[in-house]
Amino acid sequence: MTSVGVPIKILHEAEGHIVTLETVTGEVYRGKLIEAEDNMNCQMADVCVTYRDGRTHQLENVFVRGSKIRFLVLPDMLKNAPMFKNIGRAQKGAIGMGLGDGGPGSARGGRGGPRGGGRGTSFRGGMRGEKGSLLRQLTSRKMQSLVASETKRLDDHHRKLIRDSYEFMKAEKNRNGLGIFIRLFAEFPQYKNIWPNFREIPDSALISSDGLKNHARVYMAGLQHIVESLDEDATLGEAVHRIAMSHAKWCIKKYHIESMIPELLDVLRECMGGTLPSETAYAWTTLYDIIGSTSILYR
Repeated sequence: MTSVGVPIKILHEAEGHIVTLETVTGEVYRGKLIEAEDNMNCQMADVCVTYRDGRTHQLENVFVRGSKIRFLVLPDMLKNAPMFKNIGRAQKGAIGMGLGDGGPGSARGGRGGPRGGGRGTSFRGGMRGEKGSLLRQLTSRKMQSLVASETKRLDDHHRKLIRDSYEFMKAEKNRNGLGIFIRLFAEFPQYKNIWPNFREIPDSALISSDGLKNHARVYMAGLQHIVESLDEDATLGEAVHRIAMSHAKWCIKKYHIESMIPELLDVLRECMGGTLPSETAYAWTTLYDIIGSTSILYR
């Protein structure tokens, strides 16, 4: 197997982009990569850190030693980076570079960031063709297996129930999406603080704001993409993965996603004329549980 220093080159290409990294001690950092050194030391800004106990904190600047990094998640757009065009065809199935056992490391964070010692672990990636998702190529096989095992919880029958019932929402999906969020924020007004663009809007003005309408439209577009991906496990896994990464960006946790289920079912029940079969409700609940469980994998 031929090895090249692709992870280091990818890190340099990723400077200025949003990345996610997990340390060997279990903390997850998501923010803009300002500078990456050849030893994989990373300087990040505007970082959301999730600690092992689930607490989150915003940091202005964070420095993480390369020897502390367990794995990195990088933007899909980097699959088009010029560096890949210079890699020989014979090497595309075996790109990678292990970090090996690094020496004791530490991470320091601005304004209360965690510190700790640890040893580095390997970081490997394989090219599977230009059309493959770079994120999928770089994450571990174990991670892919975990996502696949989650999506397989939906059998063909329950997938059909989701597809068929979604048709009742589809015609006015934007209005229905807005209805979901109006119900959600009425029940959990503190949730608006998850998104910075909602924080300054008074509760009384939020439900009629253009910002919430746009957010609902984007949300429903993502939900429709998942529904349309139900026929293929691989496509569904990729769709769920992208939603999970979007949730990681805003530090959305599983309980946030679970809180949306009653609101979704209420809107769906209205769309179906006031009657929602229990089996259909179970199918949608399972789908959202899958999304929530998958989101945990990327935090």
